[in-house]
Amino acid sequence: MAPKSTYLLLFAICIPLTSFCQTMTGKDIGDHMLIDLSKKVAPSITNYEGSPYLSEDFVSGEVYESKKKFTGLLLRYNIFNDNIEFMQKSTTYALFAEPRIVKVLLGNEVYVVEKHEVKGKMSYGYFARLDSGKVTLLVKKIVRFTEEQEPKALQGEGTPAKFTRAADVFYYRIGNAETEKVGSLKSFIDSLPDKKDEVSSYAKKEKLGTKNETDLIKLVKYYNSLP
Repeated sequence: MAPKSTYLLLFAICIPLTSFCQTMTGKDIGDHMLIDLSKKVAPSITNYEGSPYLSEDFVSGEVYESKKKFTGLLLRYNIFNDNIEFMQKSTTYALFAEPRIVKVLLGNEVYVVEKHEVKGKMSYGYFARLDSGKVTLLVKKIVRFTEEQEPKALQGEGTPAKFTRAADVFYYRIGNAETEKVGSLKSFIDSLPDKKDEVSSYAKKEKLGTKNETDLIKLVKYYNSLP
């Protein structure tokens, strides 16, 4: 059986890139992104089921860096590797989560970079932004990977490697505080700095919880609308 690392879709191969300059246009991203922001994508494996991507297709999008906006890009989100891929002159690059990236417009969705805990360590990652205001509501999309399985006794063939979507994980941030995972309805409301009675009454009236994306968006939108 091949080691798990064999099946990781993207191996980062650094390529020479120059610094940002004032004269570059939106489509210069492949030539001017800083080396620690953008890396070339190596060929991927082909024998697998499922998908590591939000969508296999590249869609129109934009990247907002702290000092520059890049437009006219073709983007897709690799959930498993947690990077945004973009196409430039028939070459695919991977844009890794980095604090200088303000936001990424991917079709109709907005992705932002946030710090969160991964296997006991704090790390930057891409989150879809569902609502923003006094409270910013975020969702982390998850894809699991299962290695290829060799055939067992009396089996003609083994099981191919597989990517499987897991349940989304919701996070929130109050003002400029640290990003936190959404827990129970009570703990979420208790964490709010004000308007707790109003939010609690609204959640009870509308029968809202914290497990459903639609409920969470409705709850956060209500809080953010309060004066």
